[in-house]
Amino acid sequence: MIETEPNSDREQLNRIAEQRDGDDLPEHTSWDEVTAICDRLYEQVGDIIATHVEETPLTEQEAQAWVLSNYVDPARIHLTNEAIALVLTAPNTPFTVSDGEVAEEEDEVTVTATDVEERYQHAKGKYKAAKNYVGLTTFRKRGEVFETPTIEWLDQNTVVKLRNRRRETDQTLDDIVSRLLDETVKGVTLDEVIETVTEEYENIACIVVHHLRGDAHLSIKVFTPDIDTDYEVADLYSPNHQIRIERDDDSVRWGFELIATCEGPETWNNTSSTTIYMADNVHNANPLDLETGLKYLKEKLKYPDQWENDRSLRPLAQIRQEAKQ
Repeated sequence: MIETEPNSDREQLNRIAEQRDGDDLPEHTSWDEVTAICDRLYEQVGDIIATHVEETPLTEQEAQAWVLSNYVDPARIHLTNEAIALVLTAPNTPFTVSDGEVAEEEDEVTVTATDVEERYQHAKGKYKAAKNYVGLTTFRKRGEVFETPTIEWLDQNTVVKLRNRRRETDQTLDDIVSRLLDETVKGVTLDEVIETVTEEYENIACIVVHHLRGDAHLSIKVFTPDIDTDYEVADLYSPNHQIRIERDDDSVRWGFELIATCEGPETWNNTSSTTIYMADNVHNANPLDLETGLKYLKEKLKYPDQWENDRSLRPLAQIRQEAKQ
């Protein structure tokens, strides 16, 4: 929601609109006063309306209704539909005539509150249908009040900077922002992550990696007594880090999390979970060295289509044998 300098212009417009009798202004109020208020209001919102008209599917009338309805001052005062109708009806304001022009009497059109609501609803429908509105606004719902409001729109300089970073494959600003965010991702290998884990925890009984294919996410679970609780998320990497998964024709990057627990260990070997390490002192479990387990998992991740259900749940001894092939 956008904020303006403290003023009572919206409050005055709301009061005048409420006290109007048809097309007549309240007593002691002149159209010159209304026009002066509209001029000040246009200084605040004129450029934003123009940008909406140029950069979004909104018509000028829809852009006026949309911006005037959502643009508030620090006192959280919205213009009512009646006040917006007053603004769009007042003669010889930037809202009704172009720069330097004077409206002829026969050209003047009275806008009603119903007209404003219809234009706002049309704009709202277009806004929902086209989320790539050049990052202009992310307005809160009308009527919401916040103790600490924040500005949530990109100014024109930011939009220009984004456009300057455009590549041929970018069709919208959303494409540009998504690509730039992807470029901030820091790629690491699975081997590097596992090495970090083994350096962090001195005593490890087992390591399991959950790799549900549709999630494009790895959950690396370390079974160790070197923690103070039963379960903790290991904060060893930032959210910007992603693991590079090598494929035949390309490589992909998956997000990941590191979890340490003292419950377990577990033996997994199917299309979505793999034990890659089992210490040789774990009761009732066959040992599996880390080098062999990692090699085996990377084969799964590299050739996911080859791992059908009929290949699941093989014993660790077979894992060791296949990884050596």
